[in-house]
Amino acid sequence: MNQDIARRRLNRVAALLLTQGALECLVSVGWLARPLGLLYKGAMEPDFPSHGLDRWPPQLLVVASLLLASGLVKVAAAFQNLSYRNRRLGIVALWSAVLSLPTVWCAPSGIALLAYGLLVYRSREAAALFGEAAQPGDPGHPGE
Repeated sequence: MNQDIARRRLNRVAALLLTQGALECLVSVGWLARPLGLLYKGAMEPDFPSHGLDRWPPQLLVVASLLLASGLVKVAAAFQNLSYRNRRLGIVALWSAVLSLPTVWCAPSGIALLAYGLLVYRSREAAALFGEAAQPGDPGHPGE
């Protein structure tokens, strides 16, 4: 793989990270908005019925918070990686796709992005674009 191909693939992964992160943020904000809106409405109107807020699963709030954090990491990594900075943040953002598994909607694209992104980010050419030396586990390393 030459430098131009590596650059195009890295830009593609960064764009996909940005898209995936934005979608995860959108889903998590939607999940967080309903119970928070009901809490606010209940605090403003004492006779407002809870509409099942007492049965709202707290696990959903935890998953939504983790998904929001994962989405924000992906967005930050995408902007960093578009200028070929902070490769490790990009790899962490790719691995944060595991946090999208409970959403069901974001999981298939997140796992596909994880697989493709790791192939691209671990190449010797990608390491060179980020100004890093290839690590012994990376494909194309002289030790292999």
